[in-house]
Amino acid sequence: MNQKGWEQHVRQLQKRTKEISDKKKLIAHIARAVTDAACRLVPSRKFGVLFSGGLDSSTLALLINRKTSNFFCYAVGFQDGTKLPDDIREAKRAARMLGVRLRCKIYSLAEIQPIIERTIRILGKHADAVNVGVGAVAVAAAQLAKQDKVNTFFTGLGSEEIFAGYERHKVKDVNAECWQGLQKMWQRDIVRGKLIADALNIQFLDPLLDDAVIAAAMQAPGKYKIANGQNKVIFREAAMHLGLPPEIALRKKQAAQYGSCFAKALGKLAKRHGLPYQREYIGHVLRQDS
Repeated sequence: MNQKGWEQHVRQLQKRTKEISDKKKLIAHIARAVTDAACRLVPSRKFGVLFSGGLDSSTLALLINRKTSNFFCYAVGFQDGTKLPDDIREAKRAARMLGVRLRCKIYSLAEIQPIIERTIRILGKHADAVNVGVGAVAVAAAQLAKQDKVNTFFTGLGSEEIFAGYERHKVKDVNAECWQGLQKMWQRDIVRGKLIADALNIQFLDPLLDDAVIAAAMQAPGKYKIANGQNKVIFREAAMHLGLPPEIALRKKQAAQYGSCFAKALGKLAKRHGLPYQREYIGHVLRQDS
């Protein structure tokens, strides 16, 4: 599928999807759709879950662990002081609560530099600060997983769009913004994942982009997704319905590049090279190969 095909596919889903008001029914429907999509994708070989200890990755780990224990959760972070990266701290906590196996690694600036620069080169013209920060998390996790001979990873991609996880979703017509963002995912998130997967010879599994999950999520009116200033409300409720502890389900979302502190590392690398902005450092790395 290409960008045009993706956009057409999303439009077709939108035409077929009608909102319903029965919240109890919606929660059960979302829970069932996510469970079915995640379990259907479980491979026979050993695999991984990109894990931050947050709502999305923890829900997937919870469901997958009921089907098989043949996987590791992977969490990575950058640390240059005494404060542990949030995603490492929360991943350790969630892994204990869920009873899943966790591999984690904290990188120094010297260790993370080649990973960030490799990510920049993989992304090429798509390399901006957000894509590099998010992409480097996947690259670092894939590198960590080599010791386990794992090259297939579950991700929570799609959750923010279908369940209204961004600030821009706090508008009058929440679902209109969700559908629009879903269409735009190709040029932002999906392309990034494809480039990294191809470059590293790995595979990403995205159950939250399954058609049935999208349809179930988009049946929920916007008022069930954003309430009292909190986002992704109905998914949090569906996750707790599935058995996810409230302490995990209600954790505030942090983007991967911030929870891992990889965005901070990117900024420090820019300054080390005498450059004031992350985008200038990205351009510097790309020019080295031209």
